[in-house]
Amino acid sequence: MPREKVYKHSYKRGFKRRITIHHTRYYILMISRYRKIFKNRKIIIASINRDDVITVPDGLIVCDVCGNQINTDNVLFLMIGRHPWGAICEQCRQRYHPKLPIITASET
Repeated sequence: MPREKVYKHSYKRGFKRRITIHHTRYYILMISRYRKIFKNRKIIIASINRDDVITVPDGLIVCDVCGNQINTDNVLFLMIGRHPWGAICEQCRQRYHPKLPIITASET
């Protein structure tokens, strides 16, 4: 039986969750799209003369691999250790990472 490691994830805007990982460095983290990390987002494009701010709609989440919009209630994040690589859709997960374990972030 594999030993379990417990990590605490810390992200911007108070995203702190406790999850269990089975001796793996790469895994898929499933989180709800309604968490506050997806609210009030903006992109800042900095230049020498001025900074442009683009607001991102709360419901807009795109796959970082193919660029398709993710419309499911749960969003999959490809994790490398404790660091998120990016959001991926179910089709890209099945195509590129079918054997990675999917871990659900629990509320703590």
